This record gives sequence, structure tokens and C-alpha cells, in this order.
Amino acid sequence: MVPGLWMISTVFLHFCLMQSTMSGRVLVWYVEHSHWINIKTILEELTTRGHNVTVLLHTASPSIQCNQAKGIQAEFFKVPFSKEFFTEMIDDLLNFWICDAASLSSVQFVWKFRQIFNRVANVTKQICDGVFRNKELLEKLKQQRFDVILADPLFFGSEMIAEHLDLPFIYTLRFSFGSTIERLCGQMPSPPSYVPGACLQYTDRMTFIERLKNLLFYMSQDFLFYEFIFSQWNPYFSEIKEPCYTVAVVQSHAAEK
Repeated sequence: MVPGLWMISTVFLHFCLMQSTMSGRVLVWYVEHSHWINIKTILEELTTRGHNVTVLLHTASPSIQCNQAKGIQAEFFKVPFSKEFFTEMIDDLLNFWICDAASLSSVQFVWKFRQIFNRVANVTKQICDGVFRNKELLEKLKQQRFDVILADPLFFGSEMIAEHLDLPFIYTLRFSFGSTIERLCGQMPSPPSYVPGACLQYTDRMTFIERLKNLLFYMSQDFLFYEFIFSQWNPYFSEIKEPCYTVAVVQSHAAEK
């Protein structure tokens, strides 16, 4: 009887504490527009299950309304541009993709998209600066002791904040242009004759010309991706990480002495 009562008591205690042991603190890297709609579904389910969700949100964000999402909190940080400027930039990208791209040659398309890509990259760096160069915000995030970071890899910076806070992170991706992140990072099978790149609006039954355009689209997006990473983000991440590395080296030398 005693072992049986012990097992029953253990199971009962387990169910009583299940809610508190399973709930956690989730930090969400900022996302925009349809990517926010995608990630919001996950966040609503997390809050329903008792998790505490906090979204990092810059002051110029036009799409995220955390106050309207039940149980989702927002941690705001400042950026040096207005909501109108940010909205105009996003509208230019959408207008180019929906209206202008079809009338451009392949070379004109890549050149125009590259210009927009660089503009978005510069603004994204300013958004990251609003977090990584804000010591008070970083310290506040550390004190909140989050358990995990949830992010969409299309919006750069989540890896750095995860490393800074020493937290694991989880990706959820709606899509990337040309399925670049899915193919190069996620190793998604993507033969260009059968798998159309995201945003081309082709199906798996393409004509020869459409397959050729799909192949060229893959190649152009891969080129922009590598240029974007190696020429802009690698130096930026190195610059952000350098002060932390310097402090660690100084502390190490001090400990040796």
C-alpha cells in the first residue's frame, strides 16, 4: 500500500505543478507585416498555455499592435526614423514587387532590387543599433531571465541578441525572397525546374522559359544574399561583438595576474 500511495501522491503533485513548470518566458525579435501575422498565431497559443511573451518592438513599427494581442507584452526601443519613413520604405518594396517587377528585364530587376535591398539593410542596422547599443535595455532584458528567443530569420539580429543574453533561439519562417534562406540555410531541396522561388508566382508546372527565369532568379537572390551577408552584416556583427570580446580579454588577464 505504501508504494502505491507514494506513486499516486507523486502523480498528483506532478499534475498540480504542471502549469508552473511548463510555462516560460519567451522573448520575440521584432517582425513586420505578414511575418508578424504568421508569428502572432504562435504567440497567442503560447500565452493560452501560460507562457509569458514579450516582443521587442521599435518605435517606428507600423504593423505590430501588441496591445491588441491578449497576453502579449511589448518592450519598446527607440530608432532614429519615423513611422512614416519606415512605412514608405516598405510600401516602395511592395510596389516594386507587385507593380514594377513584371515590366523590367532581368538585369533591371536585379539592379533595382539590389538598391532597395541596400536601403532596407541600412534601416535594419539602425534598428539593431537601437537594441545592441542600448546598455540599459540589454541589462533590463538580462534581468528578466528569458528562457528562449523566437524570431523570423528574415529580420536580422536575433542571433546576436540570443548570443548576448546567452539564450537558445527558435526560428519560424514564412518565406524569403527566392527561398534563399530556406535553400542555403535550411537545406530545402529546390531543383529550379520544379520548385519556383518564393514571390515568382509560378507553379511546379513551368514552361522552359519560366524554368530559365526561375534559375536566374535563384542565382540573383543567392548573389544578393551573399553580398548582403559578407559585405554588410559580417563587419557589423564583428563591430558589435568586439567590445564584449575586449572586456572578456581584460578580465581574463586580470584573473591571471
